[in-house]
Amino acid sequence: MKIIVEWVIAFYIFICVALMVFNIAYIMKQKASEKQNQRRIAYWEKVLDQRKDGSLSNKEGKKLRQINELTSFYHALDTEVLCIDQGQSFYLHNAALIRELAIEYQKHSPMEKAFFAYFLASFSFKGAKDTEILNQIMLNYFDNSTVYCRENVLHALYSLGSVSAIEHAFSLLNENDWYHNPKLLADGLALFRGDKTALVLHLWRHRDKWRDDLLQGLVQFAGQLDDKEIQEQFYEAFEKESLSSEVRFALIRYFGSHETSGAKDILVSYLLSNKSDEEHYAISAASALAIYPGEDVTDALISGLYSRSWYIRRNAAVSLYKRKAMEKAYRMVQIHEDRYAKDMLDYVNSSMGGGK
Repeated sequence: MKIIVEWVIAFYIFICVALMVFNIAYIMKQKASEKQNQRRIAYWEKVLDQRKDGSLSNKEGKKLRQINELTSFYHALDTEVLCIDQGQSFYLHNAALIRELAIEYQKHSPMEKAFFAYFLASFSFKGAKDTEILNQIMLNYFDNSTVYCRENVLHALYSLGSVSAIEHAFSLLNENDWYHNPKLLADGLALFRGDKTALVLHLWRHRDKWRDDLLQGLVQFAGQLDDKEIQEQFYEAFEKESLSSEVRFALIRYFGSHETSGAKDILVSYLLSNKSDEEHYAISAASALAIYPGEDVTDALISGLYSRSWYIRRNAAVSLYKRKAMEKAYRMVQIHEDRYAKDMLDYVNSSMGGGK
């Protein structure tokens, strides 16, 4: 028994020593790698100092075919080079090289393709005549890609500013059933360096074919714009077309920040609906109606206070507070002697710092 215990202790000591050796070796390797990175960055800083316009030779361009050199080069770039004017100058002086690198990185792993797309998205292409080639190459990056790679490729396409390329990219996402978070899509589309209204109207034409996540992202992005033509197109679909619940829900929120006369009646009808499958619409409509004028809207919101749903009652109370209609709401709930409605008004009033 004593021998077994000694063997266990010896094995434990061996494991501890092995872990220490591994950690020391790992730390030393990391430090060596960091020093090597610093040397590469210093090299590229020197190159860029010598070329004020940022132009690179063929020999230097070949070095950038290695991902370590490309990442070091990116870190060596002064932040001023990445601003619109100088970023534009950098691309114009290195357009042929960047196209060659884009083609080269098609052969690399999805992670390395993702970094090149991220690198490409940093520059301005304003005034460039030959970006259609880059658009096509970036679209090819979707083959054998990851969600991280696709997100960076989309950012490169937003920077390039081609409506047709974005349309093609969204079609690829749809055809390959690649889900993409609507919030990421909306935030990315906001970076588009082109006619944003034209982009929305162009992409909206595919609403009968594309998946909900793509359309939700598009509607969320459109919410950042103030364009009457977009409102008209959205309202026409909202009123007349059979849309999925997620897209309809996104449109209700859109009309909650973009007052559209025709949408008011539809929102009121959702709020007053007794259909269980429309309850989630009623919750959102109760918030959206806050911006719409008229006593009929105020009365509808007061009716929402009597809903069985806590969320409808809360959103209706918040909208009434924003409309400065709390006094009328208190009078009505006192007449109806609805304790739950009064409690909700009290709750919203106190949480928002108001009074009767």
